[in-house]
Order: sequence, then C-alpha cells, then structure tokens
Amino acid sequence: MTLELNFNHAWRRWGPAARFPSVAGIDPGKLFWGGVHRSAGRRWASAAWEMDGQWIRPYLRAGWSLDELDACLQDFADERASADDWRAFGRLYVDKFRPGEKLVG
Repeated sequence: MTLELNFNHAWRRWGPAARFPSVAGIDPGKLFWGGVHRSAGRRWASAAWEMDGQWIRPYLRAGWSLDELDACLQDFADERASADDWRAFGRLYVDKFRPGEKLVG
C-alpha cells in the first residue's frame, strides 16, 4: 500500500505526468504496482523488483551497472520527459518513504 500511495503522491506533483495519459486516473499507483509485481518475469529488462519481507526492493540484473542504466535513461527520454525529469520523479518518489521503509538494492 505504501508503494502505491507514495507513487500517487509523487506522480501528482511531477510536472510531466500529464503527458502520460495512460498512467492517469484516481490510482496510478495500482498500475505501478502491477508493473513491479510482473518485473521479475521480464528477462529482457535490465532492472527488476524482488520481495524482501513486507517490502520490495529494486535490483540490477546480472551484467548491468548503474552507469549503463543511467545511459538507458537517455535512450528512453523523449519530448514528454527528459532523463533529468525521470530522475526528478525518482527523487520525489523515494523522498516520500520514511527512513525505515527505504531499502536499497
């Protein structure tokens, strides 16, 4: 529930969110949670999420580094959101968690 609520809070405050109508609605966090839940099964993805007790945490798949992942951000940036926009969204999202809730992959 915290993952979804924090996502909703960050999404509503992120300027480029309106440029992504497929993630609109009352509870975009449910869409996020659905993607997180299925991420472990996506073998083509460079990162995924795994269950860790009551929380989930992100991790990089074998063979990927943070520098390579950052370069992918540049590839996926477009007229709707730049790589810096996505980093800003990530900060908005992560900043909503209390210290005991943050897990680092």
